[in-house]
Amino acid sequence: MLVREFECRSIEQAVIMLGGRPHRKVCGNTVLHKSDGGISVLLHGHPIIFFRIDGSAMIDSCGYRTNTTKHRLNRCLPNGWRVCQRSFEWYLWNFRDAIANGAKHAETPFIDGMAVPQAVSV
Repeated sequence: MLVREFECRSIEQAVIMLGGRPHRKVCGNTVLHKSDGGISVLLHGHPIIFFRIDGSAMIDSCGYRTNTTKHRLNRCLPNGWRVCQRSFEWYLWNFRDAIANGAKHAETPFIDGMAVPQAVSV
């Protein structure tokens, strides 16, 4: 799979991509890995996103705040969520809140290990 084709926005999509296997290389340096309680997306062996059984996700840059890490996170975050950067600082954006509230409270400073709630389907 090409990097530009990779998209895994929920634990359900991750389960389908794994196809019953415990792990699978999905593109370049990115691997899906099944573990107790959910499925991790590993970038260069580091868990950048963990999909929990309840549908939420935990995100982490693992100390690598690079464009590649940000790109993989954005290809895996639930719909409506995105990691953005401004003045070298990362933020987690909820675009649904931005539209509904005129961009008030839509931006949260990115913190390694932060939880992202499951997005509601459009």
